[in-house]
Amino acid sequence: LILEGGSGYVDRDGRTEKVARAIKEEINDFYKRTDEKILLVGFPGNRSQVAPSLDAIFFLHLLNAPDRRFLIDEPMAGVRQIKEYGLDVIKVGYLITRPGTTAAKVTRALIPPEEPKEKRIELINNYALYLLYSSGPGAFLYLDAGSGAKKPEDPEVVRAVKEETPLNVIVGGGVKDYETARKLSANLADIIVTGTVVEEDLSKLEDILNGIEEGVKERKNVKRVRGSA
Repeated sequence: LILEGGSGYVDRDGRTEKVARAIKEEINDFYKRTDEKILLVGFPGNRSQVAPSLDAIFFLHLLNAPDRRFLIDEPMAGVRQIKEYGLDVIKVGYLITRPGTTAAKVTRALIPPEEPKEKRIELINNYALYLLYSSGPGAFLYLDAGSGAKKPEDPEVVRAVKEETPLNVIVGGGVKDYETARKLSANLADIIVTGTVVEEDLSKLEDILNGIEEGVKERKNVKRVRGSA
C-alpha cells in the first residue's frame, strides 16, 4: 500500500488529487516491470483529502478524540465525495498513541498513559473492543505513534490486541530500523507504516523490509483470536 494524506494541511487547491495522479503514473510505470499489485489509499487528515484518483480510502474514526470533530464530523463530511468517486472503503479505528507529534497536536488526542504498562494495554484493548463491536472483525485498528515519532508503539501492545480481538492491526510512527520492524512484525502487526525515515534516507527501506520478513518467520506461540461480531 501507498498511503496519501496527513494531519498537517488542509487541501484548498486540489493538492491531494494532483499528488494522487502523479503517484498513479509512477505505479503504472512500475506495472510495466512487475505483476506486484500496489494500491494507493487515502489516509485523510480531514474532509478535504478525498480524491477521485485514489484506489481506496481509510474511513477514519479517531478513537481517542477529545470531542466529536475527528470522531464523527470530519468522517461524515467526506461521505458524499467517497460515494461519488466510488472509492473502496477500509474501516479504520485510529488511535494516536504518543504525544508531541503533529497528529497529536492537531487532534488534541487523549494519549494513553505510558505507565503502568498493564493499564496502558487494558485501555488500548478497550478501544480495540469498542472498534470490534461497532465496526466488526474486518475493521483495522491503527496504532499510530505519529509521523517522525522518536518512540514506536510497544510490540507487546500489538500482541495484546491480537490476542484479545480478531481485528487487523496497523502500526506506524517511529519505525526507523530493522530491529523495530522485526519486533512489530513478530508480534503480529498486519501492516507496518513507514514514511519519514524513507524520505530522509531511502537506503533504510531495505533494512525495514528485511526486518518485517524476519519477524513473520518468528511468529509463534501467539493466541490468535478468531470470531465475528
